[in-house]
Amino acid sequence: MNFDNRSGVGDNQTHVKDISIYANNGTCYTEALVLGVKFVNNCNYSTGKYGYGIKFNGANETIQVLDDNDLDITSSFTIMAWINISQLPASGDIDGIIGKGLNETPRDNYNYLFSLSRQASTNNKLSLSFSASTSDIQDINYTFDHTLGQLYHVAGVFDDSANTLTLYQDGIQVAQRTG
Repeated sequence: MNFDNRSGVGDNQTHVKDISIYANNGTCYTEALVLGVKFVNNCNYSTGKYGYGIKFNGANETIQVLDDNDLDITSSFTIMAWINISQLPASGDIDGIIGKGLNETPRDNYNYLFSLSRQASTNNKLSLSFSASTSDIQDINYTFDHTLGQLYHVAGVFDDSANTLTLYQDGIQVAQRTG
């Protein structure tokens, strides 16, 4: 995705353009928390690590990309993002970074979900969940050591041939799980 708000490639205040050959463009949404209704909202463009990024409020803002077979993952993959956390998730909440699936249902309905979560009895966790089918759910997490307001590069990798999930923070492997 291009987050530089460049009208020449098709970005505008409510849409972000996928400049790859796949054209999986996105629309910025805000969900009314009480009513559960989504409405198109302006993307909150902000200075990023390189060029611009989009700043989310951590509660109910998303970029939604329509479902496309190009986004279905059935074998090896890498998911990466630059994140800057300005507030912690509420206890018991999951703040998605990147995911594909039904966001109003349990994580078992995701094909993949890269997220930051906070459980009542534990510290913050960076997690990657992947399922090629509902009967084949794999996940990995680790305690995310962070400073609020600092930019981090996070990555999750699934190696299909080794059946291994690996998490990275700022280029350093922080967790790995096989099987």
